[in-house]
Amino acid sequence: MKGRVLTAAIGAALVLSITGALPNAQGAVYPPPETIRSFVLMPPGWHNFVWTGPSGTEPGTALDCMGDDFAIAYRLQSNQRYERYVPGRTDLSNMGAVDRYDSLLVLITDSSAQCVGMPIDP
Repeated sequence: MKGRVLTAAIGAALVLSITGALPNAQGAVYPPPETIRSFVLMPPGWHNFVWTGPSGTEPGTALDCMGDDFAIAYRLQSNQRYERYVPGRTDLSNMGAVDRYDSLLVLITDSSAQCVGMPIDP
């Protein structure tokens, strides 16, 4: 009985040491954390999502993942006032830097819009 328990323990330790040594291997127990995310923004209209990139990011940079598929973006501030970002219209934009976990409300204009490559700040 002791022999079987010892063999099972050695086998389990061997499996764990191999998977720990190969963290990027397919099916690894501990896969590396994601560094970007992508998601679909269909149908056209208003969509709400959370910025997961680093704090202090300019709104245009934060919304680059959507290309030209949006018309305007809003963010509700703690004082219950909205800030807006209109691409190419600094005269209409008053949104400051976007912080991690800011919720953005965006008007999508394209029927096949998606956000591709939004960073995930660890």
